[in-house]
Amino acid sequence: MGHAQYRRDAGRHDRAVLAAIRMELAANLPVVEKNQKDIAEELERLTKDEWLLNPLEPLEAGFWNLAKLNPPKSISANAGLLGNFQRVARLTFKVNEVIRSREAFRVGNQGIADLQDQAWRAHHEPSPPTTDDEPASSL
Repeated sequence: MGHAQYRRDAGRHDRAVLAAIRMELAANLPVVEKNQKDIAEELERLTKDEWLLNPLEPLEAGFWNLAKLNPPKSISANAGLLGNFQRVARLTFKVNEVIRSREAFRVGNQGIADLQDQAWRAHHEPSPPTTDDEPASSL
């Protein structure tokens, strides 16, 4: 393989890796927006003494493996840029760990949430009317 062919192949490889990284990071944007919306809704519900945890969607994190293992020249030539990728990857892994932990909490405490919901409804919803023919139930 000649030098010119090698450069063309390397350039194609770099463009393919950059495109894959770009696609994965772009795919995370709507996930982040949805997760933020869900969390904001939950915070609003908490102000009303309601308890609900919806599952959050984890973020794609494979971009770091691409950037680390197959760094395109434009990334490897710039230590600051590679450092930024590493910081974003570390934060992405932390966010995903919080999402996993939150999901484990949600699943493990679903029964408690159901009991809280039942207690809230029993306290806040009016009892059905009774007639003289029916004895009133005692709690």
